[in-house]
Amino acid sequence: MPLQCDFSKGIDEYSYDGENFLSFDDKESQWVAPVDAAVPTKRKWDKVPILNQYTKGYLEKECVDWLNKFRDYGDEELKKGSPPEVHVFAKRCTSDKSKLKLTCLATGFYPKDVMLTIRKYRTSLPEDEIESSGVRPNHDETFQLRKSVVIKEDEKAEFDCFVFHSTLKGPIIIKWDGKCQDCPPETIAGMIGAIIGAVIVLAVVVVVVFVLKKKKIIAFNCRNGQKRSSDEENVSLQAEPANASNRSDSNASSSQVDGTPSDDGLNTVTAGREHSADSDSGQESAGSTPDSSPTNSQEAVNHVCEDSSGQSRPAEAQSLLQQDKP
Repeated sequence: MPLQCDFSKGIDEYSYDGENFLSFDDKESQWVAPVDAAVPTKRKWDKVPILNQYTKGYLEKECVDWLNKFRDYGDEELKKGSPPEVHVFAKRCTSDKSKLKLTCLATGFYPKDVMLTIRKYRTSLPEDEIESSGVRPNHDETFQLRKSVVIKEDEKAEFDCFVFHSTLKGPIIIKWDGKCQDCPPETIAGMIGAIIGAVIVLAVVVVVVFVLKKKKIIAFNCRNGQKRSSDEENVSLQAEPANASNRSDSNASSSQVDGTPSDDGLNTVTAGREHSADSDSGQESAGSTPDSSPTNSQEAVNHVCEDSSGQSRPAEAQSLLQQDKP
């Protein structure tokens, strides 16, 4: 805030070679020489009374008027002032990739006088640890100031930026959110790890499925080979009983044609249909031998059938079922 005060008088002082040389005493209307080298000049100016009177009037009147005008001009400029915009951010340190560079930026302020500090736990860091760009002009006649400090990447301390400017009623305090602008986000790193893990799991599953499928095919082929061997043995064992059954059926048919009663006491004389069927069966039996061609083997296999429960019937039962059909 600008100082609200009125100037009562001005001063007129001169220096030489870095030391005070002459000054005017407004109350006594004479010059004062603090060093011996200024005594000759003091005596010479005191001998001109009009000079002393003019100096006294200027310091009490004209100088004060000019100072008040300049103060009013400054107040007008302050009213046109612009408050600063404050930003706090961190980036990877170029000199040391394991550290971060925390920066506090104040920009767009006018006039150029500003106070900016980086604080840790609300305590200002020493100036020898801070890198400052100095106040620099912007393209719009405002100014900017940037200060930075190097910190550890895993730093968990509370940092903030403290800024005060004449256009503000109070300081601006911006806390650092603890994030790094150019550091890879943790979510992306986690996603990459999850994708790699999923690819590995998928590869393992494919390998396991392939191995199990291969073992299943091998086991299936083995079972089929054993089944085929068993079927061939059954065919060879059933070929001879089937031929014997056909011969028995032929003899039974001959006895039924002659009118001979059956074992259960029933009349077994049947129609010509049964006789012809038995004759055909006898012919097939007479012309069949166990050592015949593959056709005979196929006929022997046909005598083996399975019922609904999956169990095989004897060849004799199959022959009777064929005789009962119309």
